[in-house]
Amino acid sequence: MIIKTITLLATVATSLVSATHPPIVGLGARVKQHRAGAQGDLVSGEEDLLKIIINWEAVDGAEKYEVCHNCVINDATGKREGDDSGTLYKVAADFTCGGRPCHVLTAASRGKNRYNVRVSTEGYWSKYSEHRNFNVAEAGNVQHEHHEL
Repeated sequence: MIIKTITLLATVATSLVSATHPPIVGLGARVKQHRAGAQGDLVSGEEDLLKIIINWEAVDGAEKYEVCHNCVINDATGKREGDDSGTLYKVAADFTCGGRPCHVLTAASRGKNRYNVRVSTEGYWSKYSEHRNFNVAEAGNVQHEHHEL
């Protein structure tokens, strides 16, 4: 009886923790020139490079976030398909841009960039968010494009 109760409690606890919803990634992003220093000077030799800044809604109890850039994520399941696709970036829960959690990718690839984000709470990862596609072409604001990469 005690073992059944403990097993049931563990199952319920795991279900509650894994039910953490993934972050909702913003539909817009900012693309900027690659600048550095207090004066914001263009980096010598890197004048043609751009950086992209994406953000998402904060998740209560977040310990950290993980950004999957150009990964193959199934939006229906929130699971990564294939371990070799894309690049993973860890983001501290308190790292923000304008008060929202964010990721800054310097030297972003020109063209289409796909992003998914997940959150760690209580030691467990959520599923990945729905993807966002941003076309990095020039400095300015860009919006999510619904077509696939």
